[in-house]
Amino acid sequence: MVAESSMFHIASSKGASLLQTLDLSDCQHVNDGLIIPLLKACSSLKSLSLSGNRNITDESASALPPNVQRLFLDHCPGITDRSIVVLASRCVRLSDLDLRSNSSVSDTGLNVLLEGATNLERLDIRGCAVSGALTERIKKQVGPIVEG
Repeated sequence: MVAESSMFHIASSKGASLLQTLDLSDCQHVNDGLIIPLLKACSSLKSLSLSGNRNITDESASALPPNVQRLFLDHCPGITDRSIVVLASRCVRLSDLDLRSNSSVSDTGLNVLLEGATNLERLDIRGCAVSGALTERIKKQVGPIVEG
């Protein structure tokens, strides 16, 4: 378990800007107030997992470093189309995105994402509110996707 004090220590350390991979999956105490300063300090972050963090919301998306290529936001019910729109303009290098089991992610956000995230190679949308037409568009533009 990652302690709150550990997150503040990482965020305030000189090495935070060099961190490239961060996995905070299933850290139930992690929330926007803790993760936003950490994300702002980790400017070189390329891979981030916040999977299963029920207290992460759209606020955190605005702090994501633009270099993020792999992002795991599955099972984060506070993530909505608003986050996806931010990802489309902020994280243009994004190649791998897991949005599994986020029922507030829909065609609205994903259509914007497809316009902005042109490097996307993998997209997991199982459990999202996605139409059949958009699923077909994703298959054509991104390639094989994880769905269901």
